[in-house]
Amino acid sequence: MSDGKLIPSHAARYLRVTELRERARQLDLARATAVRNAAQADLDQRSRDHEDAVTEGATMLRTRTDAATLALVAGALQVSGRAITTAEAALAATRPPEDTARGALQDAAQRRLAAGRWTADMKRAAIAEHDRQDDRAATDRAGSERSAASREAARDGD
Repeated sequence: MSDGKLIPSHAARYLRVTELRERARQLDLARATAVRNAAQADLDQRSRDHEDAVTEGATMLRTRTDAATLALVAGALQVSGRAITTAEAALAATRPPEDTARGALQDAAQRRLAAGRWTADMKRAAIAEHDRQDDRAATDRAGSERSAASREAARDGD
């Protein structure tokens, strides 16, 4: 080691290895970022799809509140909710381990809570609309019965 030639060659080798490791780390980081961005884009798309399903369901329930329509809307919301949960899991898998414990669970909980609120709001709106239709039908029946009774009374009076 005293000849001085080994030290520069070792230093050059060390620098080369360090440089290669840094490049590999940067490539890994770039790959991880690309995967994370793709997972986030997928989650965003599925969230938009879920919002569209909620909007479409609300529109359907404004016109029809029969059991088949309610089941159709509930099924669509359930499917899109599951898709969001799957996308959240894929996104959580791309996060660094220290972020996963905190952020992923909080994000997933907030999205599920929001989706649950939408679903609950839809159910409440459907029930309210169904009740209004029942009230209208009962009012119409009562009016028809009064009209029939008054016609009958008019016939009996003649």
